[in-house]
Amino acid sequence: MDDTENRENMATVHAQSEFDLIRIVSEFSRSRLPWYPLILVFCTGKKYPSDCIPMKRIPEPATGHYFNGDFLRHLATAFAENESIHDGAVVLARESSSTHYAQSAWSVRIAAPHVVENAAPNRGAAYNSSLALSVAPDVDLVCLLVRDRTDFFSNGEIQFLTEGRGA
Repeated sequence: MDDTENRENMATVHAQSEFDLIRIVSEFSRSRLPWYPLILVFCTGKKYPSDCIPMKRIPEPATGHYFNGDFLRHLATAFAENESIHDGAVVLARESSSTHYAQSAWSVRIAAPHVVENAAPNRGAAYNSSLALSVAPDVDLVCLLVRDRTDFFSNGEIQFLTEGRGA
C-alpha cells in the first residue's frame, strides 16, 4: 500500500482510542515477529516523546505509515531493509487526540528518568523502561511484545496483557 492509499483509507476512520490500539497490537501478538522484544510507544503532539532519544540508522526505513491492521507488514518490510531498527522502541505519534497515529521514528533509546514504585522485580530493561516511559506526560501508551505475551503500560501501570503465540 502506498502512502496516498494509506492516507485515503485512514481519512474515513475516526480517531483511535486506546481500545483500538490494544486490539491491533493484540493481533500482532498472535503472529510471529521477526525479533523480540518489540516496544511500541504511542504519543501525542510530538514526533517522539521527550524521554526518547533517536538513534541513527542507515538505511533508515520510511516513516509515516498509519497504525492499522496493515502495520505489521510495514514493520516486516522495514526490518528487511535494516535489521537494526529493532534495537530500541518504535514510535507512533499523532498531532492531536482527534487524529490517527502514524509511525514517526525507528529505534529510539528510552531514557525515562521516572521511578515506578510498584514495578515487578526481575523483569529486565525492556519491561522497566516501558513501565517508566508510560509515566511521561506526552506518552499515551507503551506496548511491550515478547515471545509469549504483550504488556500494555499507561500511567506507570500494566493496563492489559495478552498471551502471544510465541516463537
